[in-house]
Amino acid sequence: MVAARAGKREPALLHEKSRFELELSPSSVNSQPHDIFMGPDTFGICEHVKSRACSYFTVLREPYDRLVSLFFECKQQNNPPGVGTDGCVHSSIVDWALRVKHSLFFYQLHRSVFCPSDQVDSCIFLTPNSTFTAANNVTYVNHVADHLEDIFALIGLQDEYRMTLKLMERTYGMEIFDVCKGLWLNRGIYPGSPQMDDNTNRGEMKKQLMGSEKLREIVYPDIILYEKAKQIFYEQVRVYERLK
Repeated sequence: MVAARAGKREPALLHEKSRFELELSPSSVNSQPHDIFMGPDTFGICEHVKSRACSYFTVLREPYDRLVSLFFECKQQNNPPGVGTDGCVHSSIVDWALRVKHSLFFYQLHRSVFCPSDQVDSCIFLTPNSTFTAANNVTYVNHVADHLEDIFALIGLQDEYRMTLKLMERTYGMEIFDVCKGLWLNRGIYPGSPQMDDNTNRGEMKKQLMGSEKLREIVYPDIILYEKAKQIFYEQVRVYERLK
């Protein structure tokens, strides 16, 4: 809807295969009819865009809340072990999260942005264990956090949804706030999936996750990145208020 009001095509979803195909033919990126790309495999695409201005933005969720949401998605799709998000049908949320074994946002940045140019192949096929090893390098995690502003033109927070929309509208000059301010619900329903009581389960699941010391070690990078993102967000808000 936002893109249509701005006279642009709807965003194109970049998954790993389509991203790889675009990188094989960089000229095709510049001839793409789309002005907006979305998805976890968009990182790095701006390096191939020469004909237009290109920047990244992201909207982050509190790390434990994000894990709970991912667990619910996995449950609703009835993923058994070895299928989908590492199997969760017969797992507790803590056991499942310990098997996933990486900070999701840190993993995306580690794989797609900070991977050394001579190690691209190994970064593409990162295992949970190798990601976990990188995550335990506190200096490296802080280095990634310190460069968030260099990567993103805008960082939004799900917990500050309305202000995030205002910042996006100001940054990209598109009618975003009025179109999206009522669309705050993000909940997938899958055919044949068991119905779960969100209000009862989500809060309790988050408490279980936060009570696990082993899991805190795994989620530590995303906690650091989220805290840094909040600092950046509220600085963006201060600038926005001055410019109004």
